[in-house]
Amino acid sequence: MAIEWRQQYSVHEVTIDSQHRRLFEMGARLYEMAGGNADMAEYRKVLDGLAAYTHEHFSYEEAYLRRNGYSKLEQHIHEHLDFTGQVDGFMREADEWMNGIEPLKDPHTGTDGLMDIDGKAGMDDQSSHSDRIFRTILFVTEWISRHISQTDREFSKEFRRKGI
Repeated sequence: MAIEWRQQYSVHEVTIDSQHRRLFEMGARLYEMAGGNADMAEYRKVLDGLAAYTHEHFSYEEAYLRRNGYSKLEQHIHEHLDFTGQVDGFMREADEWMNGIEPLKDPHTGTDGLMDIDGKAGMDDQSSHSDRIFRTILFVTEWISRHISQTDREFSKEFRRKGI
């Protein structure tokens, strides 16, 4: 398994740590799909589950941050919104593929408008179905790992300094 929970990711809040473990499991499931000939319907189903669960998790986490007066709350929420926007885009793209529709292209860049983990433009017309799935998997697994290990740990450190 290429993406897995480690104790170093703990934010020292039991519910959030449990939810993060679940996100890692979902990321690992997506990563496993990269190894084979991914079925688009199964891929879409996994994305549906990820979208629903991140909504639940982000709502809980943002309420926790708000309740405890996190100093970077707006920035944190913005990262969550960026992630959910990307996942929504991946789901739209999967729907288009399943319905035989080519994704819409940005007339200026010639790409699909989605970004990779580094904020670079998305795939061009030459991208295969499996390339698009792999790009999604890479984005999701890297985002989960980076967001939890860096961004979420920031609120954990702040709250520990405050004695929360």
